[in-house]
Amino acid sequence: MPEYSDSLKNSRSLSVRIEALRLEVQELVGKGVEHPLFEFKRELSIARENLDDRLDFIKLLQGVANSGGQEEHCIIVGGDPAKKMFYDVENCSEFDHANVVSILSKYLDPVPRLQIFNSLLTKDGKRFVLFVLDADQPRPIVLKTEGARADGKARLRVGEIWIKRGTGLFVATRADIDAMYRSRMEEEAEDRARKRLKHLAEISALGGSAGKVSSQAPSPELFLRPGAEFRRFIEEVIAEKDLSRLGMLVELAREWLVEGWDQIGARRNLQAQRLDQLAGLNLILVEEFFRDKFIPSLQSLTALGLLIIKYNQQPSWLYTVAEILSDAFESARGLQSLKNFDASREHAVAWWRPGLEIYIAAKCVASYCVHRKRHEFLPALLRRTAMRIESDDRETQKTPLLFWPLSVYTEFFPNGQAVEGRATFFWQQRVGASWGSYFGSFENFISSSCQLEFILELNSYLGTNMLDDKEIAKWLSGQSAPIWYSYNPDLFSYSLNQTSPMAEMVLEWVKSDSKMQEISVNPGLMAAALKSRDLMSRHLLVGGFCDHLHSWQSRYAMQHGKFPPFFEWPSRLKEAVQQNRIESKRQSQS
Repeated sequence: MPEYSDSLKNSRSLSVRIEALRLEVQELVGKGVEHPLFEFKRELSIARENLDDRLDFIKLLQGVANSGGQEEHCIIVGGDPAKKMFYDVENCSEFDHANVVSILSKYLDPVPRLQIFNSLLTKDGKRFVLFVLDADQPRPIVLKTEGARADGKARLRVGEIWIKRGTGLFVATRADIDAMYRSRMEEEAEDRARKRLKHLAEISALGGSAGKVSSQAPSPELFLRPGAEFRRFIEEVIAEKDLSRLGMLVELAREWLVEGWDQIGARRNLQAQRLDQLAGLNLILVEEFFRDKFIPSLQSLTALGLLIIKYNQQPSWLYTVAEILSDAFESARGLQSLKNFDASREHAVAWWRPGLEIYIAAKCVASYCVHRKRHEFLPALLRRTAMRIESDDRETQKTPLLFWPLSVYTEFFPNGQAVEGRATFFWQQRVGASWGSYFGSFENFISSSCQLEFILELNSYLGTNMLDDKEIAKWLSGQSAPIWYSYNPDLFSYSLNQTSPMAEMVLEWVKSDSKMQEISVNPGLMAAALKSRDLMSRHLLVGGFCDHLHSWQSRYAMQHGKFPPFFEWPSRLKEAVQQNRIESKRQSQS
């Protein structure tokens, strides 16, 4: 498939850009390629006498403009990828920019941002029309005038907000509208932040005190004070794309989170008698290191990861942060000396506590990816694996780091569960005080966490082959180092309403292998699950999983003496669930 974004984003002059678009469209049509960024209409008229066509086009253009994303969208009149050919557009004059904007102004508020090229020619001289809708749209774009067809039936209604998903147009849900407003607020906040960073850079250029901070290497003291000054430092590093200082920040984190335990002897497998003799010295040393070095370093590293996502930097930057978190978790597995002390003893640090803190940090960063809808960052954390931290330090099968790589016997979670939900505990213990401002509220964190849990449990559902799928079974049997995919999601205390936004996105993403890979703990597992499935089968897969998740929550509630909460999946998901039930019943009877 042609690289649309590269060819257009790198085009600086208007003439070069138009030529790139013209060639791109012809290549797509010639190869019969359907692309989500390109909408093709074989023929179209927006003349007054063709009212039905005009109203349909207004609805389509509104839906495309409201669909979101970070790329331009194009509507082409005259091309037909199904036939792999162009049809000469004889009414190009109807699509004069002033005429189109005049029509749109009557029906839409605000008018979408677009460019119109109505005199383009193919290589063989056929005329076609190209609409280019900016990625940055003033969403939501709302219908302000009613439009009725020639037969009197209403086609457009005042207040409707249409949005394009895949190949269809749908009335925007409340979640869609909330996302549009949230995106606008976040863009405004980031614009203010960029202006603030630019101001800091200008001060730096003038040689002020801020410039001295900006130009210096990160000091250990700065890294161990994860406050406003440290955040400003990271923002300047990000604004300048200074990979050298970014690397130094990461190495400071490694020094204390990974190697620090060796420096204080906490990873030595010493005899209990020797440890008892040195109990006072060792316990105080460990406590001070944990409090003054480990926790501040973890707070700083996590803030770095959150800011990389916030300012939408290269996902590879987050891979570096995730690598340190993963290495730190592995290092925390070997804290042999701590296991010789009762955690209730004065100055004692529980042997599982460092691992739990790292896990909370990793879940926080992953939840923020979901909160900001920047799912392209998720693989950096989703694809990390780890052995569980066990009281006897035995080696176990690895499991995805974001599952539950800790012993079920910790004092924190009897039987591996928190009464009010693990995410609530994480917020109360660490996230709220250390990184809560990134989410804005406790409710936002819980919502993001629940959506992340939907992703994790979907991967567990596939990895444990609940589908009894031959392709998945074949893939699992071919793994040289099997991964433990069983998981108990953190959804027993939260309404599944919290997961619905993610569930709806997955129902849409399942059409695209690339989008599903972004939420996969292993690319091979997801590829095996989708390999032989057509679009309907993929919808049934999502419907079956949603049904499984609802049934699991209901069973869990009953087993623990609770009445299952009333819940129904939203319309499209409910339909997928019902279709899967019908298909499952049909197969069982055949």
